[in-house]
Amino acid sequence: MTHHLSLLQKALDFSSIFTSMTLSDTLTLKTLTDACSNALIARHFLTQTSLFGIISDMRDSPHVTSDRALVSSIDHLRTRILGWQAFERALSHQHGENDWSRPAGLVYDVCQEEQALGNWLASMILHDDILARLAKSPPPMAQSTPPVLFHCDLDGEDESALITHDDFLAFVRACVGIVAVLGVLAWADSVGNVDCRERTLAVIHLWQTVDGYREVGSDALRLTW
Repeated sequence: MTHHLSLLQKALDFSSIFTSMTLSDTLTLKTLTDACSNALIARHFLTQTSLFGIISDMRDSPHVTSDRALVSSIDHLRTRILGWQAFERALSHQHGENDWSRPAGLVYDVCQEEQALGNWLASMILHDDILARLAKSPPPMAQSTPPVLFHCDLDGEDESALITHDDFLAFVRACVGIVAVLGVLAWADSVGNVDCRERTLAVIHLWQTVDGYREVGSDALRLTW
């Protein structure tokens, strides 16, 4: 998957496809926002194309600022792309990254849209570079439950300092596991596989008894079900 996507990125001239004219459309921006739930696409648009600069310039132009729907769509796309940048930095703990709000915000955001959530989950379990970053920091022997990062304001240095890099990775791993199981539950429910649905519901019920998993699971279930 990663190899094919890289070939596609090299074959297409995105600078000629995405101009201020073609990007002045909320449906196009929505599609791009869904696509940028994938780490490689978000990274490519931020560093290898002029797209991010174009939408940033558009955001400040008079004919765009008068269109609230277009402004909202541009802001959402910018937030999604920058969210992935912050998320990847947090995975690697680059430069002593200690702001967990924006990386957690990416996960919360993608959980609200089925297509985006599928793209994000695929990135987390199929992209070698993402897996390598997680592998560099295996779960500690004394495992802790994931912190509650959804709906939390961690802007203050003292509050952010309470969350360690291991805590953040525990949160990420919990999100991946929970989202994957919810995907199985949705599939089982759609095809009427009662046995599979009961087993996945039993796992979800077990998570409701564990701090951290309970909060992440409740939010993810509410947003996706």
